[in-house]
Amino acid sequence: MSNGQQTPQEKQQKIVITIPEKALEGKYTNSIAISSDKEVFGLDFYFIKFPPNGILLNRFILTPPHAKRLADLLQKKIQEYEGQYKMKLEPAKTIEPPIEGFAQKPLQ
Repeated sequence: MSNGQQTPQEKQQKIVITIPEKALEGKYTNSIAISSDKEVFGLDFYFIKFPPNGILLNRFILTPPHAKRLADLLQKKIQEYEGQYKMKLEPAKTIEPPIEGFAQKPLQ
């Protein structure tokens, strides 16, 4: 603008994300444990190769609004996937008994 003020589009900053090479490899997970308290949701991603042994790959801690946003985005992507590939997905079977250890303890 000529009067020295910026438009909302000009004020908006772009976020530059740096992706380390190791992160591009990705990690396969076949189990997840979700815990929560009043302040946060915790998502623990595991790889179970030879039950009952597994390894924690990553732990993500989200605020409740971000957890809801993630759930909504996942639901949308699943619906798109089912429509594109003409298939109805069923939830994976859970490992019984539930994973024991720090994943089942309340978040701190």
